[in-house]
Amino acid sequence: MHLVGTINVPTSCIKTYNFTQQKPFYKFYVRIAKRKKMTFQDFLRERYTDGTVKTYMYHVDDFLFFQQKDPSKISNFDVLLYFRDLTVFPKTKLCAVQRFFDYMMFTNQISKHPCSSLKILTKSPPFLPQRLFTRKELETLLNRPNRYTLLEFRNKAILSLLIYQGFTSQNIINLKLNDFNFDENMVTIKKTRLVNGRTLPLKPNQVTILRSYIENERKQLNCFDFDHFFLSKNGKQLSIDALFRMVKTLNDFYPDRPLNPQTIRFSVIKDLYHIRKLPIEQVMIFSGHHWLTSIKKFALNDDPERVDDMNKFFPINKM
Repeated sequence: MHLVGTINVPTSCIKTYNFTQQKPFYKFYVRIAKRKKMTFQDFLRERYTDGTVKTYMYHVDDFLFFQQKDPSKISNFDVLLYFRDLTVFPKTKLCAVQRFFDYMMFTNQISKHPCSSLKILTKSPPFLPQRLFTRKELETLLNRPNRYTLLEFRNKAILSLLIYQGFTSQNIINLKLNDFNFDENMVTIKKTRLVNGRTLPLKPNQVTILRSYIENERKQLNCFDFDHFFLSKNGKQLSIDALFRMVKTLNDFYPDRPLNPQTIRFSVIKDLYHIRKLPIEQVMIFSGHHWLTSIKKFALNDDPERVDDMNKFFPINKM
């Protein structure tokens, strides 16, 4: 048996380790050494985008300034004190703090995570179908001017799939070129954790927009030979953040209501179920929802008989 250098190894390890294979053992110690030298910023960069790294670093700096103590001595109670009266971005701040203590665990600076199971429950605003958009209102978004001429058809293609097929954000970014069948003018949406897979027809004006994007813009953007259908201006796969930023530029059209991929999808479902009066089963298949109750929430309480009853028992002109 030949050993290079001197390494203090417990007796229990000598019985189970094959020292003739010295290289993996050496790599193990190199990996431990790298852990100790790794900074929190390096830890985040291996896992997140530059924007997320910057955000998490900012929130962790604020958290540590509040604590005013050695990070290795921060307890669960200290974390709870910080979040007790916090009202702005509590979930983002919690994720940042949890990643910081993940880093502390990873680099062996602490042995117990003070907030790994901590969760913040926030009350969602009430769902109001009346604040959604009509089909005509959504179609006006297709005529908006684009800041980048190279992305004109790409952005129109994305909006058309949101407006006419009710795509989710995940459906948009996961779409592949072979999901389209232009011989039959159909698009296939793969199953995800939240929605079922389905195949939906494309409208004639959509086909024109999609073909223009494929034949012109996508060829120029696809410098890395990506299989994903929608690409960013840097030639990489489109991210959900970039998708939301693109839709956010349209907020000037309707500043009184929230406009994002989710509210557009909800508006499409409401139009099919409440305006066009399609059977609930058809709407469920179209949208990919798992449960009928997910569709029933789009019903509006404007039944004439119900309105008459309300006016009878609760007249507006009486106090």
